Amino acid sequence: MEKILGFFEKKNGFIISLIITIIVGFLLQLIGFIWEYAWILMLIAGFLGGFLIKSGGKGFLVGFTGVICAWGIYFIIFSIIGPFLTFADIIAGIMGLENMGFVIIVMSLLIGGLIGGLGGLNGHYIASLIFEHE
Repeated sequence: MEKILGFFEKKNGFIISLIITIIVGFLLQLIGFIWEYAWILMLIAGFLGGFLIKSGGKGFLVGFTGVICAWGIYFIIFSIIGPFLTFADIIAGIMGLENMGFVIIVMSLLIGGLIGGLGGLNGHYIASLIFEHE
């Protein structure tokens, strides 16, 4: 039990926190197959990254980058499985942006990144309340 608490008390590296955020974000997004509001869970993925790194700016950056990478992996998988860009073009056409599906994908990535980044910032604040920092 002390090893687990020690892991959370010490400042972890950026790469470790980023990898954990990507993995948790990817796994939490799998809930999207049964719950249509699974994008909200990206707050939890970002929260874990910010909680582990214990720095406000880096916590935001870990959450932001981690969720963008996790969603980017999903978008790559979906584009391999089927005509994902065509679907994005249809959604863009509904919004009045003909043949600009790539813009919809980039906007989705940025919105997901902001959700993860804000989760990371919250993770930093909660960690600073629980643990003492140097």
